[in-house]
Amino acid sequence: PRSATFVGDNVLEININALSNQKASSYTAIFNIVQTGKTADETNSLLNARLDPFLAELKSMGIPASDVYVDMVNFLPKYEYDVSKKLFSKKTYTEIPKGFEMQKNVHIRYTNPALLDRIVTAAARQEIYDIVKVDYFVDEPQKVYAQLRETTFQYLKQIENQYKTIEIGRA
Repeated sequence: PRSATFVGDNVLEININALSNQKASSYTAIFNIVQTGKTADETNSLLNARLDPFLAELKSMGIPASDVYVDMVNFLPKYEYDVSKKLFSKKTYTEIPKGFEMQKNVHIRYTNPALLDRIVTAAARQEIYDIVKVDYFVDEPQKVYAQLRETTFQYLKQIENQYKTIEIGRA
């Protein structure tokens, strides 16, 4: 789109986009863990056998337990299909319970960006390979927005003065 458009005889509409690059004050990495098992108890035990050492290693890195959150994504029965011949059908597929699948997300908040490599390595040691995303956070974003607005208004004032100079030059 154009940055300036005439919308009437003496009306000019100006669009200004502003961007502020800020250093993140904290980060949150989210890892997904998937575990299957034959029973619900076995599935939960197998997942916790991977999760608990990972959480212990995070603590040894200096990440407090209050900065780690584990949430359940899903816990579903899994099925396999048995093919059998029936009198009126050549093939019939029947679901047979096979086991369970459990998924959990681990949210890890940290402030030192160099820590991510160590976190990923610790996760991989427990066969946790799925890093969903890393979110970046800035403290007091309203101050950043206020600064952006102020800078934008200053820029708009410069443009307005340029158009006044053009107008005076035409007169």
